Amino acid sequence: MTAKGGSGSGSGSGRLGAAGLTTMATSLDDLMAGASTADYAINRGNRFPIPAEHFGRLLRNVVGELPDGRQVVEAALAQAATEVLQPGTETGSASSGDLPRASRLTVPSFRLGQDVPTFVRRLQAYLSGRMYNATNMQCFEIDKGKPICRLLETAKLILEHPLPIKCLEAVVVAVHLSNPVAKLARFTISFKTSRRATLMDRPLTFDSLTDLIKTYVSAYADVGHWVQHVRLSQFLSHDPHSNNVIQWRQLQLNLHGLSWDQIGGELDMYVRQMRKGFSPAETRIVRSSRPRRSRPPKSATSSQKTKSTAKEPRSNTFAIRV
Repeated sequence: MTAKGGSGSGSGSGRLGAAGLTTMATSLDDLMAGASTADYAINRGNRFPIPAEHFGRLLRNVVGELPDGRQVVEAALAQAATEVLQPGTETGSASSGDLPRASRLTVPSFRLGQDVPTFVRRLQAYLSGRMYNATNMQCFEIDKGKPICRLLETAKLILEHPLPIKCLEAVVVAVHLSNPVAKLARFTISFKTSRRATLMDRPLTFDSLTDLIKTYVSAYADVGHWVQHVRLSQFLSHDPHSNNVIQWRQLQLNLHGLSWDQIGGELDMYVRQMRKGFSPAETRIVRSSRPRRSRPPKSATSSQKTKSTAKEPRSNTFAIRV
């Protein structure tokens, strides 16, 4: 755990940051005692520095989950309070209280004439470099009911504070950074499954949306999961000032009982409609009229048996197509 700096305003602020720790109670037990008791906390309103009750809950989670969690947290707090290291130092050990500072990632920006696939790879590398937030506290609140312009404001805040992020936070950052690439058709894909490294980004090499979806179904089968349904959003506007709310569920495919020919036909129709600017107000849900089968359609590249994993968390993928 690396201490992150903030703009704390002192002991009366009720918030934590590198500047505020020296005048606040810095005992780890004191911080955890005042923490929120919720199983999962969200930084409502995107307040920074993070409110003390949420920060204490995060520390309590780290102490409980990591074998040397208490040692790491105490070292990080000591470093933030006394500023042991000078900016740019990248060495140290938790045992000495001398932890490495978080390195700043370079935010990719698109330049006119730049190769699009190269930019997309740089964008994905940046998102992966932010690391996944596996704690029980969401640092940034994402309201999917807000218009695009408000979501992009949150994206700018995420770029300003280099904390680990979750899937939906990565999506809004990707939307913001890829807005200048006008020839990209962008949409979200969500799966009701689990999160693995092989289930994340894909290169811009697929001839059809069906081929792209097949790779995800196969990847899930490889880890013993099957995909219950796939949801696709409308194509996302490139207008950063748009007051439109994203239709996150433009198309939902319930895969059980559907053949790949049926799935491919639905996806082809979806792409045609999106390219023509046709965006129905309600979600189109496609399901088989036959009795439900015990497993989804098999991909041509997967021969491994699959099984049901009900009530798994959803993972969100930001897909873009030239």
